[in-house]
Amino acid sequence: MKSINISISKTLSEKVVNFNTDEISFSQLPEITSKIHYSPTIFKDGYRKNVNFERVEVLVLDIDDGLSIEDVKQKLQGFKAIITTTKSH
Repeated sequence: MKSINISISKTLSEKVVNFNTDEISFSQLPEITSKIHYSPTIFKDGYRKNVNFERVEVLVLDIDDGLSIEDVKQKLQGFKAIITTTKSH
């Protein structure tokens, strides 16, 4: 997998709008997920709402409780995966 498309908002406020589709390398995901507002969903018109859904190119799992990082590594064996914390972690 050379690149994927995700939505990134450069808006600094907590109200997350103005999502733009960016093509990134898979290896850029840890930095993006830990520092800026993003979504794995591509939205038309740059507005994050259900009716604007177009597609998803990458699966993101947000696990808050119940599994350790080691548990997740074991469950994802055989898949190309990046395990990282989020911006709000």
